[in-house]
Amino acid sequence: MSSYLRDTTLGRGKCIARDPQGRALRLVGTHVDITERKRTEEALRHSQAFLESIVEHSPNAMWISDDQGTLLRMNQACRDHLHLRDEEVVGKYNILKDNLIEAQGFMPLVKDVFVKAATARFIISYDSAAV
Repeated sequence: MSSYLRDTTLGRGKCIARDPQGRALRLVGTHVDITERKRTEEALRHSQAFLESIVEHSPNAMWISDDQGTLLRMNQACRDHLHLRDEEVVGKYNILKDNLIEAQGFMPLVKDVFVKAATARFIISYDSAAV
């Protein structure tokens, strides 16, 4: 059992009556076993770490954008391919506002990814040295 699962109960209480010396006479509260919740949270953390590892170590360049097209993260293959650092583009680049994608005629495909959850395959010709 991991150290995270050691404390698997959750208790809350409140004193509602005291004697003249201030000692508790009556308490109300709850005590709940949260073992399953802790296991689920730990499994989710492991799953997220596994997915992060797959994305980061993939030989294929990939990035993740929010639903508005803004780049949220890119993997190492993408950084290497584009010769860019995260701080240069993360939160700044928006694929839906990319004039080069528009000029190369790929914007309808890109928009279908966001609107229809379609899969799009195309090659964008970038001159990253000019960025």
